[in-house]
Amino acid sequence: RISSLTAEIATERARMESKDQAGKEKLRLAITALEDNIKEEEARIADLQAEQKTFEERSSVLRETKVGCHREADKCRDLVTQTRAGLEEMMRSTSNRLNAFGRGVVEALDMIDRAQWRNSKPIGPIGRFVKLRNPKFSRIIETTLDKTLDAFLVESHADRVTLDAIFRRCACQSRIVICKPELFDYSKGEPDSRFTTMLNMLDIQNEVVKRQLINLNRIEQIILIEQRIEGDKMVAANNGQLPRNVTACLTADGYSVGSKTGGLSSQSTNLIRETSRLGENIASAIEREKQVLAARQRALEHAQHSLRETEKELEELRRKHERSAIAVRQCKERINKANSEIQQTRERLYSDEPAKIAALETELEQFTEQMESLQTQFRDHVAQQKLKEEELEQVQADLVLIDRKMDVIRDRAESKREAAEEKASQRQTHADHIIYWNAKRTTLETKRSHLEQARAEASAKVEETISDARKVCEERVEVEHTLAKLDRMISEYQARIEEIERSRSMSLAEVAEKAQLHITAYKKAKEELSSIAQLVDALKTSHRLRMSKWMQFRESMTIRTKMHFSTHL
Repeated sequence: RISSLTAEIATERARMESKDQAGKEKLRLAITALEDNIKEEEARIADLQAEQKTFEERSSVLRETKVGCHREADKCRDLVTQTRAGLEEMMRSTSNRLNAFGRGVVEALDMIDRAQWRNSKPIGPIGRFVKLRNPKFSRIIETTLDKTLDAFLVESHADRVTLDAIFRRCACQSRIVICKPELFDYSKGEPDSRFTTMLNMLDIQNEVVKRQLINLNRIEQIILIEQRIEGDKMVAANNGQLPRNVTACLTADGYSVGSKTGGLSSQSTNLIRETSRLGENIASAIEREKQVLAARQRALEHAQHSLRETEKELEELRRKHERSAIAVRQCKERINKANSEIQQTRERLYSDEPAKIAALETELEQFTEQMESLQTQFRDHVAQQKLKEEELEQVQADLVLIDRKMDVIRDRAESKREAAEEKASQRQTHADHIIYWNAKRTTLETKRSHLEQARAEASAKVEETISDARKVCEERVEVEHTLAKLDRMISEYQARIEEIERSRSMSLAEVAEKAQLHITAYKKAKEELSSIAQLVDALKTSHRLRMSKWMQFRESMTIRTKMHFSTHL
């Protein structure tokens, strides 16, 4: 401490000797320059922070864009997968057209040829006997007929059971329809000849198949038009109603115009993927499907490219944000350093130098006296001090070694910091994934809620159906068939009912109404018979009373006559 005080006094004296007014002005200029530097650094910090805010806003927009790109890529990927599967199925059908009617149809036809049947051999699949005359309406016709094209026709329930067993062995899912091979006249149900019906667009090689398509799908009453505006004009000209004997009006691009209830309404139809079931040229269909696949693959590549570009821009913004944050920290460090230099310069400028030198000399004298007193009192400690100095040198050597180790640790810390930055980047990527999957989870939860609502509505409809069924039969009937089988049976019964209605020229509703009238008349007649029976009983009672009175009167007259004759005799 004495040495430092001596050195400081010498420095102050030297400074006092060399110090003048020009030196003070130089210090003031240095302070002004440092303050200007501070203002520049603060302005740079404001610019950097505004730039960081811009980066954050752009990053938020890009993250939303990235989620949208993920969704679009997933959608395109699903479409490509579906199109590729359909194309593969069409390629398989090139070897055998029957493959287009579903799995197991070829094997089922082979077993049908070898099996024994009570009636004639089943006819099917129906689409095997149907060909398209105009490919323009191929998709809307195939969408309308769809499952019917895969169906098989049998004449009896026993043959249906045999065919169903064959289908189970072949894993075939085709529908089975029980029908009688009646070639009824359908011309009365056709619309005006100026309309092109679905029946006109089909070349049906089997008359039984034609009648069943009429029964099941009403193809003679479905008209086809090229553009929706033509259908709107037709419905408007007919006062908002479909023409006579027309149940539906379909366009080539998949719209249904008008309705049975009336009104100018148009609805879009979900068109199915084209197959070769209607005898269309499979090569051209495959070529169109390849073009669709190529277009969807290009859309997928575009979506993936947009996703990569978005991720690349996000990464570039992250790096810029990090560089901006580092620049802000460096500016703040320079500001702190400049403030410290300004404080030191001001202390040098406004310090009271003579008073400071006097104070230092006084302190030096006090420390000198204390040192002499201590040296006198603690001579032994001097020797110990030498030992301590030697130990101090050793410690200083250890400190040098520690400094080297600290350098090594700093290098390791730098590598750890780089690893931490990489982890931070991965964390941001995971955060983006979390946002994407959360959005996808929200979509799935919405879909689940819609499905639950649909299930609740279906349950209510089932309860209503059960309630209606109990009105017909209180005892619950045990279901022994599968849903598909029940659907086939219902379709068969509906077809049979429609056939009976056509043969009787009366619908089931009219029959039920007429039966209700007869039942009501029967009940009324029964009540009248009961009242007539009561009247007959009353008449019988009155007749007995009158006969009794008549017998009394006759007996009385006999006695009076006898008395009268006796008197005259």
